[in-house]
Amino acid sequence: MARYEKLIGLVLIVALVAGLKFWPHASLAELTTQAEAAYQKQDFQTAFAKLQTASALSPSTYSIHLALAKVYEAVFDYDQALSETEVAYSLAPVLDLKEEIERLTRLRGEPASLRSLLASTSATLTRHPDFRDAWVRSAYLNYRLQDFVAAKKALTRALEIDPNYEPTLKLKALLP
Repeated sequence: MARYEKLIGLVLIVALVAGLKFWPHASLAELTTQAEAAYQKQDFQTAFAKLQTASALSPSTYSIHLALAKVYEAVFDYDQALSETEVAYSLAPVLDLKEEIERLTRLRGEPASLRSLLASTSATLTRHPDFRDAWVRSAYLNYRLQDFVAAKKALTRALEIDPNYEPTLKLKALLP
């Protein structure tokens, strides 16, 4: 009987250790999924909190640092976005992040007034998602900040609202 109890105790200990080893991975996937959902809803505070927790569970997962960089960039904290991107690059140098690091370095160096205008425009668009002129302004400011992906996205939305608006068509010709 004592031998049986020792065997059960050993099995429980192994199960406990195995459970602790694998538990963070399931939680990690859940946290990153929740963070992405929050990001899509523009709930950056929740996305940030979920990713910070995920980073604490698995500090060497480069994808978490890239996701954190994306959230920091969304709230115009380019210093932190650059820092997280550099961490991701150090963890996975095989990733081609040099252009992203250069782009974030340029953004960080842009005048604060452009970033402030973009933040204000983004807030306006959150309240008024069909405001054509705000989409054009967002496209132009992103163009000035050399974030061509965001500029094209904003421009596409402006064209959906009014496909014949002349300033939008002029800006479209400027984008690479």
